[in-house]
Order: sequence, then structure tokens, then C-alpha cells
Amino acid sequence: MRKQISGIFFFLLFVTFEAYPQAAGEALKEVFNDAEYFFMQEYYADALPEYMKVYKRGFADNASINYRIGICYLNIPGQKKEAIPYLQKASQNLTPVYKEGNIKETRAPYDVFLFLGNAYRIDNQLDNAIKAYEKYLELMKNESNEMTQFALQQINACKNAAEMQKHPVTISKVNLGKPVNSAEANYKPVVSQDESVLIYVNRLKFYDAIYMSRKINGKWSAPENITEQLQSDGDQFPCYLTPDGTQLYLTKEDQFNSDVYTSSFEKDKWNRSRPVGKSINSKFWESHASVTADGNHMYFASNRSGGLGGMDIFRSDKLPNGDWGPPVNLGAVINTSLNEDCPFITPDGKKLFFSSQGHTTMGGFDIFCSRLKDDGTWDTPQNLGYPLNTTDDDLFFYPVQDGKAGYMALYEEGGLGDDDIYRIEFVPETKEEKIAPVVPAEAEKAVVPLPDTARKPEKPPVVIPPALPEKIIVHAVLFGFNQALITGDTRNVLDLLVKAMQQNSDLRIEIIGHTDAIGSDEYNMNLGKKRAEMVKLYLTNRHIAPSRITTSSMGERQPVAINNNPDGSDNPEGRKYNRRADFRIIAGDNGMLIIEPLQIPASLKK
Repeated sequence: MRKQISGIFFFLLFVTFEAYPQAAGEALKEVFNDAEYFFMQEYYADALPEYMKVYKRGFADNASINYRIGICYLNIPGQKKEAIPYLQKASQNLTPVYKEGNIKETRAPYDVFLFLGNAYRIDNQLDNAIKAYEKYLELMKNESNEMTQFALQQINACKNAAEMQKHPVTISKVNLGKPVNSAEANYKPVVSQDESVLIYVNRLKFYDAIYMSRKINGKWSAPENITEQLQSDGDQFPCYLTPDGTQLYLTKEDQFNSDVYTSSFEKDKWNRSRPVGKSINSKFWESHASVTADGNHMYFASNRSGGLGGMDIFRSDKLPNGDWGPPVNLGAVINTSLNEDCPFITPDGKKLFFSSQGHTTMGGFDIFCSRLKDDGTWDTPQNLGYPLNTTDDDLFFYPVQDGKAGYMALYEEGGLGDDDIYRIEFVPETKEEKIAPVVPAEAEKAVVPLPDTARKPEKPPVVIPPALPEKIIVHAVLFGFNQALITGDTRNVLDLLVKAMQQNSDLRIEIIGHTDAIGSDEYNMNLGKKRAEMVKLYLTNRHIAPSRITTSSMGERQPVAINNNPDGSDNPEGRKYNRRADFRIIAGDNGMLIIEPLQIPASLKK
């Protein structure tokens, strides 16, 4: 009898709990959908509490929810390191086919390791960041796309960061304080060159407002909301203000497009903003623009076709009829296979400040400066150094005083809220306190400081001529089975190749990809091509011009070792030597680069 009653009790209990999740499940699904809406709109601070409601109601072990929460934290100033435990949890349950926006999804996509690497990097856990990026590349195997390029670049950036932090530059940072800054995020500051007019974005609860403040008697006035004057719906963002403070350039964004607009200050108010023209604006994303003081040259960022990859920086010159002419890509000195953004040209048109993921960064975007040379070409961009640049994304440095100072939005402990606007000034070096410059890793010069002395030398100094560069020896690089991943041993060889190509700017090479004999001929030709392209990508990410490198594939057609034993059985040891990329000099050989054959045991040679 007791068994029967117990059975009835548990049956009723089961039915009750079966009915409850159905009703509760619908309500929870609504919360999840709200979170997804905010997430897709990139309102991460709004999405996070909704995801946390789901997390706390039985989804704490759900990798997909942990993944979403981690990305939200990564996009909220001051809370980015909070992403780490959630992304760590998410990385324990993966799927190659992630179902976006589905509450029933229990796993996370492979790119969780990319975001985990970013979180570690931002928190300055550089070794952990490198491991996460390498894990992502391992999972992606042979794929070569913008995401794998980014991961490769970030591995190098983490190594750069460790070095750059040893040699900080000296800067002063002054928070503009109230009434400019507030508890809300304040960002994208543009300033007249006399620093008397400031326009910026203030993120209000329901829209992004554009504010203007004037400096009167050394103090910033209460900001005026000029959003309505520009006839913006909260979808426009300032990107440049002419030196006299009377012409404003903005970008107007929606979910699918971003274009450049402009407005003039007349009769004490700003005109309705209008698009700058079809030569600049396109069906692609134009994210930023700035103009020289004479109004004749515009520098802007776009992901239009014909670029080197991602966002590139272009220049357009004004035509005699007042229209903007056809844009010209600034080329491989400025642009890389990753993203360049936020170009600011100084009034004289001689210095270009911009942010880049692809040059020698500390991670994410860093701020760089390039000078226009007398021959009309751009000098190699220089990283502005740590601590202006950090292991986080560093964007939108608005230069004044010819770049000796600038305005920038930063999240700092002790600030008024989220991002605050700061005035930043570079402190010049003094003889008493030398500040080590940021030296690219490939630099070969040694700088030896000499003590200051009032006495003249009794003898003329002995000038020691620089030593001739040593010959560089490289060999083919090997790959894992069915992979095109660049590993640690491969990097050592490729870094030598980079060094040789930096020392000899005329050197041009061919990279030939090879495979073992497993797989179809067509598949192996494609795999060989991927291996060659991944090696090329490694070189171009280290500022070797793509035009100096050609790639080809021989697939399985040119083995250097046996794939099979005489009895026809498989020989894995021999096959590993066939999974390789060879190098061939095709122009500019000065005898300083020597390409040696692989050292293969005699028993395995073909």
C-alpha cells in the first residue's frame, strides 16, 4: 500500500514539474529573446542582465549562455576581465556548427577561444592569451580567413606587448571633468585646433546624443545637445572638425551601412548634415573621415573592394567642380590584411594618425603615426607606444598641436562613469631622464648612450663601420597531417626569412606548398595552396609587401621522401617530410639568403 501511495505521489510530482517548465519555459524564452535582440544590436550592457536571468535559472552550465555572457563583458568598459570565467566555462563544450539565437543550443562555437584570448590579452595574461589563440588555430585547422589572420597577429602582438611595456613613453592625461564628462559614456571627441570647440557623443539611455562645449576663460561650458540641429536620430557620430571649428564631419550608421556626412555652423547653429558624395560613400562601410585644413584632401576608412583586407584607409582629392574625386588606397605601407580605421590627418597634411590591428601592435587596435615624405610616399608607421596604447583596443586619438597632444575617450579607475574624455600630451624626453623608444623587433641597430661632458675629446672619435650582415640560412617548413597551421618551429624559420627580406628590399620569393600522398590529387593541390598562403600571410603580417611573394602548389607531385615502404605499407615518418612549404628566390638575390634542402634520413629519401 505504501509503495502504491508513494508511486501516486511521485507521479503527481512529476506531472506538476512537467507542467511548470512549459509555462516557465515560455517566459524564459522571452527573456532570452530580449537578450538576443540587445546582443545583435550591440547593446551589450542591456543584453548582459537578461542573459544573467537565463543563466541563474538552470543555464549555469550551458556553454552557449556562458559564451554570450563572456562577449557582453568583453564589450563593457571596466568589466572586460569578468569575461574570463564565463568564456573558460564555454570553451569546455564546443561545436563546429553553432546555432545562433537558439535557447536550445548547449554548446559554444570554436571562436570562443578567440574571445578568450582577447580577454586574457586585455587582462595582460599574455601567455594564457597566446595559448588560447593557438588553440583556436588548431581547431580551425586549414582555414585561412580574417579570423585566423587576426589570431596569428594577436600571438605576435602579445609578444610585442611584453617588450613595449618594458619601455614606456611619458604622457600626461587630464580628465576634462564636469560638465563635459558624466556618468554616461562620453566618446569620439573632435576639437578645433585652438582647442576652444569640442564636439563629442554622450550615450544617453535611449539614443546617442551629440554634444558641443566651448572653452570660455579656460573652462568648458555646459554642453549643448546639437543632435536635433543635425537632424540625427541618434545614428550619427562626429569624426572630424575643421581647424576653425565651423565644419563638422560625421558618419551616419545603420545596421547595414555607414556613410560620411558633413554639416556647417552658420547663424549660431549647425545645419542639417548631408552626405559628402558618391565618390566617398558606397554600398560598403565608410567608418571615418578627416580633411586637410585647405579642404582639398580627404582621408577615410572603408571596407570597399580593392583593398588589402578588412578596413583600409583611402584618400580622395577635391576636383575643380568641388566634388570629391576617385578614392585611392594608401597602399601596403599604411594598410594591412587586417583593419585600419580612424584616420586623422594633421591640418598641414603631413602627419597621419590612425588605428591598426595589422601593424606592430600590443593587441587589438593600436594608434600609429606616419609622416608624408617629400616624394609623396608615406613613411613606415610608428606605434605611439605604451601606455597610450594598451593590450585593449585603442581607437580615435584626435591630434592637436601637430600631434604633440590629443583628445581621446578612456575608461580609467576613478573616472566619472564609463568612458571619459581626456586630453593627452606627450612629455618630451630630457637629458636627465632618457625614455627608451619603442623599437621594432626586427631593428638591427644598437644604440649606446654616451655620457654628457663639457670637455672636448682630445682625439677625434674612432668611427667603426657597421658590420656586414651575416648570411641567413633557411630551409623548408613542415606541417602536421592535413593542416596548414604555423607552429612554433615553423615560426623560427619564417622569422629568419622575414629578417632576410627586411635587409634586402629587392628580394622576391616564391612559396611552394606540398603534401603527402594521402587524399585525392585535387584535395592535395588545394591543401598545398593553403599551406603556401598561410606562410605568405605570416610574412605579410610582418610588413613584407605581398607583391614580393608569389605562391603555388605542387600537391603530392614532388615528394622528397618516401610515402610508402617497399612492401606498399604506409611510412608516416617519410610522409612528414613531404608535408612542407619550400622557398625559391625569384629576384633580387644578393647572396645573403641561403635556402638549404631539408635534412632527411638516407633511409627515407625519395
